[in-house]
This record gives sequence, structure tokens and C-alpha cells, in this order.
Amino acid sequence: MKIPINYKVLSVILLLAVLLLAGQIGLNAYSGYMTETVSDSYTAGYGDGVAAAIRQLVVETGNCDPVPVRFDNVTRNLIDIACLQQG
Repeated sequence: MKIPINYKVLSVILLLAVLLLAGQIGLNAYSGYMTETVSDSYTAGYGDGVAAAIRQLVVETGNCDPVPVRFDNVTRNLIDIACLQQG
């Protein structure tokens, strides 16, 4: 007893399987790219924030006045060491 094979149905099923596989591969590649892009953006933003904070401290301590820096519930007053050596 031989089962008849419908090649049109078989070719449609194979085509759908190939399209789904290609779509999954493309989705995985895009997802990896987006994850890397977002991670790089956060890293760059963090670096820019740190640089801006340091730049602001350098500018504000330039006139020899103490600059209060707060973190959580702790406050420290920063002053340029060169200002202490002048006085």
C-alpha cells in the first residue's frame, strides 16, 4: 500500500518552514543588534554623566570655595588642595 504524495502541498509546507526559519534567524540577529545598541547607549550616557560631574567639580572648586557634594545622606565639602597651600 503506497501513500500518494502531493508535491504541491509538500513544497508549500517546506517553503513555509524555510520562511519561518529565515524570519527567526533575522529576528535573533536584530534582537542582538538592538541589545548591543541600547547597552552601548547606556554606557556612553553614564560616561558623559561622570565627565559632566567631574567638569562641574573642577569649575566650582576653582574659586577656592568649598563645594558640598551629597551622596545618599552623606555630605562632604570639597576644596582644591592648591587653595589650602596658598593660605
